Order: sequence, then C-alpha cells, then structure tokens
Amino acid sequence: MVMCRLRVGHTWLTESYILKNEEEPFRYACDSLHTVRHILIECPDFQITRGRYFSVTDLYRLFQEVNPSRIVGLAYNETLLPILWRFLCDLGPHCGLKTFIELLTQAPNSTIDPIFSLLSLFCETASHMITTLDDMEMLEQQKIFSVPDYVRMSEFLNLFIFKVIWNNLISIDHALNCQVYNSCLTLLMILHERDSRHSFTPANHWLIREVKPSTFISELEKEKGTALFLLQKVPHIIPFNERVIIFRKNVIREKEALGLTESACASVQSSRFTIHHITVHRSRIIEDGYRQLAQLPVRALKGFIRVKFINEMVFSKLSLAELFEQLPKPFLVLGDFNMYSPACGDSHRDGQGRMLKEFTAENDLIILNSGEQTFVHSAYHSTSAIDLAVASPSIAVECSWAAHNDLCGSDHFPIFLTLTSNFSPNVNTTSFNFQKADWSRFGDLSRLSLDDSLADIEQFTSKLLDAARSSIPFHKGTKCKTRVPWFTQECRQAHRERKKAQRKYFKAPSFENFINFKKQKAEAKFVIKTYKKQSWKTYVSSLNSNTSSKTVWKKKRKIKGKNCAPSCHLKKDGRIISDFKDHADYLAETFKKLLLKKLF
Repeated sequence: MVMCRLRVGHTWLTESYILKNEEEPFRYACDSLHTVRHILIECPDFQITRGRYFSVTDLYRLFQEVNPSRIVGLAYNETLLPILWRFLCDLGPHCGLKTFIELLTQAPNSTIDPIFSLLSLFCETASHMITTLDDMEMLEQQKIFSVPDYVRMSEFLNLFIFKVIWNNLISIDHALNCQVYNSCLTLLMILHERDSRHSFTPANHWLIREVKPSTFISELEKEKGTALFLLQKVPHIIPFNERVIIFRKNVIREKEALGLTESACASVQSSRFTIHHITVHRSRIIEDGYRQLAQLPVRALKGFIRVKFINEMVFSKLSLAELFEQLPKPFLVLGDFNMYSPACGDSHRDGQGRMLKEFTAENDLIILNSGEQTFVHSAYHSTSAIDLAVASPSIAVECSWAAHNDLCGSDHFPIFLTLTSNFSPNVNTTSFNFQKADWSRFGDLSRLSLDDSLADIEQFTSKLLDAARSSIPFHKGTKCKTRVPWFTQECRQAHRERKKAQRKYFKAPSFENFINFKKQKAEAKFVIKTYKKQSWKTYVSSLNSNTSSKTVWKKKRKIKGKNCAPSCHLKKDGRIISDFKDHADYLAETFKKLLLKKLF
C-alpha cells in the first residue's frame, strides 16, 4: 500500500480514507466537509514500507520518475478524479483561481508549490479519461463528471491559461516547458474540441470578457509576444469575426511587404511577377495541388498562382432524363449548365457538351441559344456560352432567344426569352397636348373647313382632326420606358462609366482594364444603392394620415418601375386583338348584340 497525504501549504489532513473502490467510503469521503483529505491508493508495483506518507508532489514525481504511464493509469480509478476535483472546487471561487494567481504573483515562473502538482495530476488524468468517453457517456450518462462540472472546469482553465500569460506570471519561454501549464492547456483544448463537436456550454462561454477585442488587436499590432502566443494557443478567447479581421490584415500586410498587391503588379505590367496556372480536380485536391506546386520554383510560391478547380460531379443522361420527365410539357428550362459545345457558341466541345447534344437529339428537345456569349471569365479574360435554354419543340418555334450586351454588374449576360405568337408589343399611343394648344388657330381652321355640307361623319371627323393637328401639338411619344424617381443624374453618370469600362475591357482584355472595370462596377452599385435608399426615406417621410391609398400605391409602383400603362388586349374567338380599330369594331358589335337582346 502507498499512503498519500494531500497538503495545501502547511496544512495536513486529519482523517484518512482507504480507497479500494468501495462505494460507501468513497461517497462518505466526497460528501465530507473536510477541505483536505488523506488518500490511500493501492499500488502493488511499489515495494515501499507500509504506512509511509507521501505528499502529492512526492507521489506525482514518483510516478513520473518510475513510469509516466502510471499517471495515465490513475485515470481509470473512478474514485481519485472526483476527489481531486472536489478538492479544487473547495479552494475557492473558480476552482481556487485566486489562490493559483497569488502564488504565481509572489513567485513568477515558480510552480514548486504542492498545489500545482495537484493541479497537474488532475489535468493529466482528466485529459486521458475524457478522451476515452464518447458523447453519450460524457454528456448523457455523465460518467465521473456532470455537465456543470465540465462548464466550471473549462471556465477555470480558460481564465488560468489566459491570465498567467497575459499578466506575465509565466513567461512564454518558461510556459513552453512548464508541466503545469501544458497539462492545463491540453485539458482545456480537449474540452473545447468536445464542446465544438457537441455544445454543452452557454453562449460566449469561451470568450475572455476582461479584455476587449480591440485591446487585444491593439496588442497584436504592437507585436506584443503575449498576445501572439495566446492567439496561437487559445484563439477561441476572442470572437471569430475579430479573428477574421486579424487574418485579413495580416494577409494585406504580408502582400504589401512582398510587393504582391494588385496595384504593384499592374504597375510593373507583370515584368517582375509571372502568373502561374495550375489545374486541380476536386476529387484529387491534395494530389494535384502538391504535385503541381512542387514543380514550381521557390520564387513562384510567393507570387500569383491561379488555381482552376475542375468539378467532376457531372450530369449524366439518366439524371437529365429523370429531371425532364418530371416537367409538364411544354416546358422551358434556362440555367447555367457549365457545358461547352460549338452548337451553343463555344469554340470547343467537352464531354458534357457532347452528352447534352446527344441527349437533346434523342429526346426531341431544342436548344434556343443563338451563339452569343453569355459568361465572362474574369481570371482568364475569356467568354463562353454556358447559359443554355432548352425547350420543347411545340414552344421552341414561338420563342426568341437573345443575350443582353451589358453585364449589368454580374459576370453573366442577362438572357431575353420572348414569346412571339398571339402576343403583340405595347402600342405607343400619341395624344394631344392641350396645355400647349393654339385655340384661336384651331377655331379659325375649324370654321373654314367645317360647314353644313359635311353630312358624312367620317369626313367631319377627318376635317376636325386636321384642324387639331395643325394647332395642337402632340405629347412626345415614348416606348413606355420605365422611369424610377431614384435614378438621378449621378446614377446615370455612374451607369455610363461602368458601361464605358466594360466596353474598354472587352476590346482590350488586360489586367489593368479588368481592375478598372471591377472598380467602376462597384462604384455604380454603391451609388445606385445609396440613391435608392435616400429616395425611399424621402418617400416614407412624406406619408401621413391624410395620404390617400391611391397616392401610396401609385408612388410604390413608380419606385419599383411599374408606372407604365398596361397594354389593352381583347380576345375574340380565342384570338388576341390589340389594334384600336379592331377594338372599336368588336366593342360596337358586342354592344349591339346586348342592346338587341335587351330590346327583343
């Protein structure tokens, strides 16, 4: 038997409990109010005089010297860990964190006090025990420790690891070889990993509230070693979005130091840096990446490397057949198929393009593309036709396909699909502008041209309209162009600059022109968004209790660009008519039938 006597400072235990896995003595020991306890551990491998007393420090060192794996074996003793944990909890709030900090404040970098050996013994045995438990045993069955115990344990370790480094109680050089610090850090990261897998802690549990993220980032920018060390060891102590900001700043700073910014590369016109291209299949990312990167010179690894990812999750005829069979006929499908075929306007054909051509031929489907390019690849400054429109034969003859000449802020050209049968475009109507009419001239012309001899109504109407056309101007004809109140002169100018940069880039697809095009596109997007928001605020502020619903909806339609008058259509015998004369004849015929029906 090895009898181990626990001690805190110079206080020794006054009662003893023999721990041989008996339930009652163990429970009695844990429920006792004693702060310090004797522990008797059966250890037949040691030939030691019966009744010899060991402090925790002596026991810990004894196991380390004879065989470090013995400490791991203590984790299987279901009675030792709860007693050690209860002992730590009895030291004070946060598991005696104040006690540990005070000892290190009195003697920085010194962990010779027995209480640190106790902490190290607990962390090493608990680390091994927790790694052997699955989620059900740890969180549902709660073997050895309960969930609140894990929360309290992680809170103590998180604060301890942070404070001893942040306050320079343990130097960075000493922490790398400090048994107590490394044991606590190991257990802390095990608990954090288990919490990441299956959360058992409250929100923001892992953050350090004593230090603001801005203060921590400020220390990093000053290149303080403590902040950098903590960021490397326990990055979870600051919010994730702040870590992203730190990462981006470091990337920008490193690029500037190496002269790898876009402006620097554009200024030297790639004379200093060569852009290397590699191709990586998504199913072989590691193999393709390492193989091609190993072939590049060391200098190239610090320059621009453009990676083309090839997605091998391709369509098959069977999957396309299952998709199109679910659609009611006739159907029209428009999408980014990511397929290349000369039939669609590409300069080459890949396997997917060949498969699509065979599939459409076998299933009597029509590809509506006219051969225009639909996509701009910003990395290679090339265009392709990967946006396809597939239709049933019955509806394909009624469809007209066209690509817009403006990207409109995207990398895909908008596609126009127009149904050409049984529909007519909006008819531009003209009307007299009575506010600018010359009524005296109209009166003179009317008196000269109109007399009692005009018995025919058509002749009378013709003479009257001639007089009106000569004296009353027309409103300027429009094509029902959508006008929105937020599209100001600034928006119009930004839109022109974007289109100008786009045309320049298409004519000369260089890196410099591409950067200018991206810049103008972003600026136009920002300007339009700003004036949209400003217009909406102005409109909302103008509303009050006296505003009519008609005014509200009219303004709303105008803001959304729906202020055009709808076209007037009538259906006669299943055929849509839109000519005004046909409208009049059909209405007159209908009214005549209704009147005769009412009279007779």
